Amino acid sequence: MSKSDQKNHKRQPQLAPEDIQPIQIDETILTGSTNRSKGNPQQHLMLSMENVLEQMETLGLLDPEKLMQEFGEVDREEFEDRIKTILKTQIIEVDEPNLNRYLQYLKKNIQKPCYLTGTEEFLWEEDYLFGEGSQKKYENLKKTQPSYTDVFTLVKFSETLSDVDGLLVEVQRVSDKKMFVLPLADLEVTDENSPNYKLIEDYLMWFLNYM
Repeated sequence: MSKSDQKNHKRQPQLAPEDIQPIQIDETILTGSTNRSKGNPQQHLMLSMENVLEQMETLGLLDPEKLMQEFGEVDREEFEDRIKTILKTQIIEVDEPNLNRYLQYLKKNIQKPCYLTGTEEFLWEEDYLFGEGSQKKYENLKKTQPSYTDVFTLVKFSETLSDVDGLLVEVQRVSDKKMFVLPLADLEVTDENSPNYKLIEDYLMWFLNYM
């Protein structure tokens, strides 16, 4: 499986083996580092999410009322106005110019120290967590590879922009001081009360939904 294909599958919910049932996923869902969809990204997003939610509700995997009570609704208009202000443009799709604008914005506004952790398992960990990979080998690899359970300190933003991963950051693992370069879209701020949390969360929502 290519890296791009792996990224497309990365953010799907993980179910216990006994709960897994066949489910048709609309390929236009905008998640992770997907290929750019043609047409209106908002329309693609809404139609895709409605399709998946309906199927999950039919299978008894989702209680829409409970979900809405727990997470509430995202005010898309308010969010897009915020992104337009950040990017200083009315066109907010993810492209190289906008990634560079977002990079400059975050470099200016992120407060240090900024502690980060993985939003979910990194690609290299999937076979060990959900496949047949050896747990002993997994534990050994975590000594030299970054894990989604690690806590990192943000060192600096990379000036290199990735077509697949977006913005990259240089981080230092707190436990052993090892350095890594990771996609910012794979990370979240550990402290939800930190002003950095909303900054990174907005970037993540923008990057995942406007490719």
